[in-house]
Amino acid sequence: MGTYTPLARYESAAATARVREQLAGVRDVMWEKAVLDVGIARLAAKLDLRPAEAIGRLEEMARHGGMSLVEAARRVETPPPDDSPLPELPGWVQPMLETFHVTASYLTPITDSVGRLVDFRVAAMNSHGTTPDGRTPASVLGTRALLVSPAIGSSGLHDRYISSYETGVPFSRPPAEHVEIAGDHIFPVLMSVRTARVADGLLMSWLVHDDQDMLVSGWGRAQRLAGLGWGEWNLATGQVIWTPEMYEIFGREPYEEPVALEDVPGMVVPEDLATVADVVDSLL
Repeated sequence: MGTYTPLARYESAAATARVREQLAGVRDVMWEKAVLDVGIARLAAKLDLRPAEAIGRLEEMARHGGMSLVEAARRVETPPPDDSPLPELPGWVQPMLETFHVTASYLTPITDSVGRLVDFRVAAMNSHGTTPDGRTPASVLGTRALLVSPAIGSSGLHDRYISSYETGVPFSRPPAEHVEIAGDHIFPVLMSVRTARVADGLLMSWLVHDDQDMLVSGWGRAQRLAGLGWGEWNLATGQVIWTPEMYEIFGREPYEEPVALEDVPGMVVPEDLATVADVVDSLL
């Protein structure tokens, strides 16, 4: 494997500092979006609103309180748990859910005072299922869908769930990024979703895609195009996944750690620094 002449210390440090600053900005935006999603979901659950309506209420709170929207979202308290008994479901629901290889749940509608559908309640879930952030069925049964996964509001998934239930037309979304807050950390996953109305509920299944599996197609393309590598940098967690070709391009052994995104500018020859910096700027 070849090695690259490192950049001058000043050039490398400046480029690395710039990328680190941009990464911090991206992570801050992701965190603020996740905080907003949680606040909107809590407000929607408290007031029996749809997410778009809860956003309007949150904006009013922020304006009257003289605070930012994110700060207003942080102040929305978690609504008390719904202690009402779960609806009695037909005997076929749970066995049907258990046939799914992926996580599947059966949601029952929640309506407001005038009978308008505003959310769903997790009435059943297959025993081997987990939420995108790893929770088990016992921890989410009886909970509103918005409180289980606040990001479905801003992503448009919640609207599609309602539409699928009201029209009877099944809905399917291919793999897309889905970001939640798990404890004190943002939790991004790549998730595909399917829904269909079945009897008086909404049948929903989802699959969280493994990072390595999602790179298989990229690996194949890279191997067919000699001299190219394939890698992914998770901006939220810092995880890096490289193909073998990437290690060769960067002059590293397979047992060494992949290069962090902020350190990439320091790995290129001086005449390529401007190009790499421009690409990273566009990416972030």
